[in-house]
Amino acid sequence: MKAKVAIVASALLVAVTGSALAGYDSTRFTVDGVKIKGELEYDGTTAKAKTRTVDGDKVDYLSVDVSIKKSDGSSLGHKPKTDTNDDYVSTRIEADGGAYATGYHQVTHNGETNSKSTSTSP
Repeated sequence: MKAKVAIVASALLVAVTGSALAGYDSTRFTVDGVKIKGELEYDGTTAKAKTRTVDGDKVDYLSVDVSIKKSDGSSLGHKPKTDTNDDYVSTRIEADGGAYATGYHQVTHNGETNSKSTSTSP
């Protein structure tokens, strides 16, 4: 019964807003003691990714790359972005026909580099 209620609620949301809820994924990691969070959202057309420090600390280098992929894994495009001496970087891409989106989050600080990936479908 709960599944039917959820499906009806989702259908009502689509009818009212004109879109389904976006898929979401996040990851956390540390670089030289600085806490990092990578986030990815994908609604079936637009994918948005960001890499940020949790506490607002500035780091030497931040990078994020977002891509939209077909169900067979082939890419419909990607859009990388980098920033230096900051606490946040974000990027977005739009493409029709994608099955899922991926995000790649990388940070370098005081000579240490770490990275994690995210992935979600709409």
